[in-house]
Amino acid sequence: MKLEESLAMVHILEENLYSEEGEITQEAADMLDAWEAEVKKNADAIAYVIRRRQEESDLLAQEISRLQEHKNRSDQTAKYLSTRLKNALEARGIKKLDTPYNKISIINNGGVLPLLVDVPMEKLPEAYIKVKIVSSIDNEALRIACNTGNAPEGVRLGERGTRLAIK
Repeated sequence: MKLEESLAMVHILEENLYSEEGEITQEAADMLDAWEAEVKKNADAIAYVIRRRQEESDLLAQEISRLQEHKNRSDQTAKYLSTRLKNALEARGIKKLDTPYNKISIINNGGVLPLLVDVPMEKLPEAYIKVKIVSSIDNEALRIACNTGNAPEGVRLGERGTRLAIK
């Protein structure tokens, strides 16, 4: 029996739980005991799978971290060696080099020319200054206002969410 089916069965049982005298019927009590055992069995199985997935996720996070560090070292090494080779070729005035396996060239970068501004912003004409005004909600001030009963209209504290805890 699936967990969802078990929960649906409980709803049906609750409707027929009591006898006319207001006592729990033996049949209902037996069904509830069977349901409870089934739910515990299913819940244990699901909890086991959840724990295994969390452990796997933790291991994957560690592996991702290890691989990211390895990638960063490889990138740094490639950049270092590329810079060294470029500097060595430029120092010798070599723009192109053909080897048995590679054609190496020093070429100009494409795109927009770099903009070099050698004066402070204050010395530039106003037409070249961009002014940004950023407004944002002060969540901390609103939280304090809610806690002290002074919250503006349309602002309130919500309820905490829930989560499943498996110990």
